[in-house]
Amino acid sequence: MRSLILFFKDLRLDDNPALNAACRADAVLPVYLYRCGQRPGAQAQDVILRQQLRRLKSELQQQQLDLYVLEGRLIETVKQLVLKHRIQKICWSWCYEKDLYAQQLKLFEWAQQQGLELVCEHSFLMLAPASVLNGQGEYYKVFTSFYKKFCLQKLRRPEAFDRSHAKLIALEPEISPARLYELDAQAEPKWAGAILQRWCHGPSSEQLAYEFLKKRLNAYQHSRDQIDDNCGSQLSVALALGLLSPIRLWHDCLSMAAEQEQHAFLRQLVWREFNWNLLFQLPELPQANFKSSFDLFPYQNDNALVERWQRGQSGYPLIDAAMRQLWQEAWMPNRARMLVASFLCKHLMQDWRAGEAWFWHCLADADLANNVCGWQWTAGCGADAAPYFRIFNPISQGQKFDAEACYIKRWLPELSALPSRYCHEPWAAPSSALKQAGVVLGQNYPQAIVDHKQARQRALDAWHQRHSREQAPTSASPAQQSFVLGPVNTN
Repeated sequence: MRSLILFFKDLRLDDNPALNAACRADAVLPVYLYRCGQRPGAQAQDVILRQQLRRLKSELQQQQLDLYVLEGRLIETVKQLVLKHRIQKICWSWCYEKDLYAQQLKLFEWAQQQGLELVCEHSFLMLAPASVLNGQGEYYKVFTSFYKKFCLQKLRRPEAFDRSHAKLIALEPEISPARLYELDAQAEPKWAGAILQRWCHGPSSEQLAYEFLKKRLNAYQHSRDQIDDNCGSQLSVALALGLLSPIRLWHDCLSMAAEQEQHAFLRQLVWREFNWNLLFQLPELPQANFKSSFDLFPYQNDNALVERWQRGQSGYPLIDAAMRQLWQEAWMPNRARMLVASFLCKHLMQDWRAGEAWFWHCLADADLANNVCGWQWTAGCGADAAPYFRIFNPISQGQKFDAEACYIKRWLPELSALPSRYCHEPWAAPSSALKQAGVVLGQNYPQAIVDHKQARQRALDAWHQRHSREQAPTSASPAQQSFVLGPVNTN
């Protein structure tokens, strides 16, 4: 038997049931379809994706296999491959982004009609969406209830890679209608250096996971809220691209850590499942509010304000430091993500979709469900969301979670000589301290873009008034508004 394995968001050998199923044939053709059906625009993650495809190709070659990266439409390309290489079995793991999932469903139907053997797994998540339902057979809208039910489920055990004796099927030189994407010929852009250094030139994803579970998991519950470079698990990029198996992480966490140390991290793995379940049930969530009462919320939609936020020029040091780290390293700590999102939606009164689009553009760990649901959670319009009147104070949050201003000073070198106690609100520093540190507000560091107290009150007033606006006519729905993304850094 000859099999085709289609890689999507499962770029690994370990615990890849679809790959193992493909390798149980006599010969196997491994294929990744580049830019196929997934939401475009995640430019920072795209750089990492290419690097990880090179890694996967190398790992397969060590097993006397290979990876062929193609560009083309999914169904047409697979039909051609099946015909040319006499494929009898197709294997893949489902993806749940709306467009790609629809293409996979059409491929499934065609392959059934052709009498091909199909193996379709759910290894991007721990459980297939809609596996965890409430007593009425409906999807959960509240995370705590979902979490309790999820923890009662029996999860499969992870699988080690098993090549068996499958030989590689050599790809035909002529692949029309697709074309071969030459990974090694792609020069990465100059702006990607810091991103590659952080996410691709260090230990493998498996090593990072082992280090976290063995050495840092016991501090995770508290460290994940800190704002520094060592907070959290640092595994979100690997999960987003499928470099790590969530099932493997779950079981390793249970076996390597004491019970009291497991809870906080396992909750985050289930939070990811919850978000993907929501997106699977409501594929319009990237454009639409979960709570329709926010559809006519009086966002200002000011592109100039959004651009200042994007570029770390708000005048609030913690917000600016986080946004500059995002631009340079394609990442920021979880607490910082909540703060910058709250600031954009509530201090600046900008639509959450503008922020979500920028995060998608910039994040190394861009994950559609986590990104969309996280932004809606912070904006107050999502499932199980933070109440709108919870408005983070960027000054006091910095004082609490970056007490010595180390994070601020790293990413805002113009404030590095300012005493730490003034770094969170430099406008309150004595003129002598500013002068000695070489800080000139409005020149080498911006004045605050809004006053915190006034901005907070404005947001609360808008929230209280939103019900009276629900019946008012509107010329454009939120999904039709356009948001500034800003240029891609090409320096």
